[in-house]
Amino acid sequence: MPRVRSEIVPLPDVLEQIVLMMRPAAKTEGLDFIYEAPARLPEYVRTDPHRLGQALLNRIGSAIEFTKEGSVTFAVRHHGQIATFMISDTGRHRARRSGAHLRPL
Repeated sequence: MPRVRSEIVPLPDVLEQIVLMMRPAAKTEGLDFIYEAPARLPEYVRTDPHRLGQALLNRIGSAIEFTKEGSVTFAVRHHGQIATFMISDTGRHRARRSGAHLRPL
């Protein structure tokens, strides 16, 4: 089993890379991709960048895959020492929300 790494990661850069990867996938499926982030996010966080990226890509990818029309929203909220990531969609099925939390440095 791979070890969880703990690295100092530039959070806005990681999130922007995810958006750049997933927006074209949503467009290919005829969906709008909405990215909502606060004006101020922690510049750096300590996390395993591979696991964080993979978790977000998997959740967003599932939302795109199972949404037939409308949009997929990737929202980031930050309060105190916690960042929350939410993925929601407007599919005909019951809307799913997934969340993950991350503490800034």
